[in-house]
Amino acid sequence: MRRQTTKELLAASFLELAQKKPIDKITITQITDNCGMSQPTFYHHFRDKYDLISFIHSENLSRIIAEAAEDRGGWKKASADCARYYKANRVYILNACNAPGIRETYIMNIERINEKFFLATEDGEQPKTRPVSFQMYYNGKLYFTVGKHKEVYSQIVKNPQVEVCGFKGADIVRIWGKAVVDDDPALFEKAKEVLPLLGQIYNDQTGLKAAVFTLEDAKAEYSNMVDYSLKKAIEL
Repeated sequence: MRRQTTKELLAASFLELAQKKPIDKITITQITDNCGMSQPTFYHHFRDKYDLISFIHSENLSRIIAEAAEDRGGWKKASADCARYYKANRVYILNACNAPGIRETYIMNIERINEKFFLATEDGEQPKTRPVSFQMYYNGKLYFTVGKHKEVYSQIVKNPQVEVCGFKGADIVRIWGKAVVDDDPALFEKAKEVLPLLGQIYNDQTGLKAAVFTLEDAKAEYSNMVDYSLKKAIEL
């Protein structure tokens, strides 16, 4: 029998407490005391309880998808399992989405939720979409980089209204707003820490430059391909 990880034990403790009281009334101390762990242990694994909520949701969907991948022709079963999961946990999930403090963690977890991340721009009257290899959550904002030598950079300069979209399993995240360049040198240094490959591409030797963008007047939307009633819009 597989031994539960520390994250899983903390998640189980939280879910047990969530059966007895509202999510916003549950404290970190209560979560750790309930499973015999310490607060430092909690913060070693999670940023806050909303980060834990996202972990629980992501782990459940990942488990369903992994089980489907092991079973030949199992995607039909995975869809049914996802539907059962959302039906069984619908009230809890909606309460979690509406809980105070979830907004910031929601943005941070875009990095975790997205296995695929796409950026949509406009080239004249023609929409353009491409995968983006880098995005990061830093100081309360979502950032992405674009090479200044690329057509996408010129498209954003001409029309800064963009949309990014990512998904994992049945979860979909869309964010749209005005793309604005942030010229703070510390941002690109942080970006290189997150993805060292950026430093190999954009440097004095190659002569290539990167623009670091964030979004202003942005809105985000979470939805699910299985249960459309879980659609949730968030002002950023």
